[in-house]
Amino acid sequence: MKLAEYLEKTIDQPFILDTIFKTCFANLPDDFNNKITDFAKENYGMRTIRGSITVCRTDEEIKDKINALCTTVAFDNAYGLNVLYKTLNLDYNPIENYNMKEEISDTGKVSHLNITDSTNTEKNTGTVSSVNSNSMNNGETVNTSVTSKTPFDDDTMSDTEKNVITGNAVINSESGNATTTNNLNNETVFHNTDDNVEERNLKQTHTRTGNIGVMTTQDMIKQEREVAEFHFLSIFTRKIIGAICLGVYL
Repeated sequence: MKLAEYLEKTIDQPFILDTIFKTCFANLPDDFNNKITDFAKENYGMRTIRGSITVCRTDEEIKDKINALCTTVAFDNAYGLNVLYKTLNLDYNPIENYNMKEEISDTGKVSHLNITDSTNTEKNTGTVSSVNSNSMNNGETVNTSVTSKTPFDDDTMSDTEKNVITGNAVINSESGNATTTNNLNNETVFHNTDDNVEERNLKQTHTRTGNIGVMTTQDMIKQEREVAEFHFLSIFTRKIIGAICLGVYL
């Protein structure tokens, strides 16, 4: 039986059952199992299915047998095929064979403690004395009282009485003595504490890339061309075809 004939009869899940495929290849696209079927039909449709699979079996039995063989292929190649698929998504420069990334982190705390003490003392002790003396001498005091009269027949005044009063000198004296004592004691104490904590969080990233000389740029370009010819779907499908079909066209 040709592979194309089997695929015509078996439309649903001809190779790996969907449950098995999701178990083994969860990272592959959901429709990848269908793509295997289409690729096999287009490129390997004329291959002959092994006689040990088709001889004396019904179409349903043939399908069960092929599903069982493909399940074995899936589990046996799950790791390798998943790794191959991951390489399809790697980002790199094809002409650089050296790529080193170094990250340096510097974290920590620095504590700054500043203590300032200042004392200011002011002391002023003294005595001020003040003496005040004031004297006034008015001297001798003389009071004279004279009485004058005129006769009835003459206009000339004549002194008729004279009184003289003599007084002692008057002396006014003032004196004072003032004493002021000034005793001032002033003391000021200043204390200041400054505790400052500085956090340090430094992160540096160094990247080095290039060609270290073990391979020429032309050789790397040649290898990149071979990578471009890498066909993951073809590799996956060939593993299935190799398990269920003969290696030659008959």
